[in-house]
Amino acid sequence: MNLVTDLRIDGVRGRRFVATGRPRFGWRNEEDVRANRVLVARSEADLLARERLLWDSGWINPALAQVDYAGNPLAS
Repeated sequence: MNLVTDLRIDGVRGRRFVATGRPRFGWRNEEDVRANRVLVARSEADLLARERLLWDSGWINPALAQVDYAGNPLAS
C-alpha cells in the first residue's frame, strides 16, 4: 500500500471543501510507487465502494504528484 501525505487541494493542506469546480489535487509519496490515482466521489461510502464516482484520474506518473480535476465541473 502506498503511503501518501501532505494532501492538498488548490495548494491548501487539509482542505475538505473546494471553492472551484475544477480543483487541483497535490500530494507527496512517502515511498517509491509505480503510479498514483485520484478518485472523486460525493461521499466516503461511494468512494470506498468505488460506486458513482464523479471522476477517476486513471493511473498517474508518481513523479507528477499533482493533477488537475478533469471531470464535470463540481457544484456545491
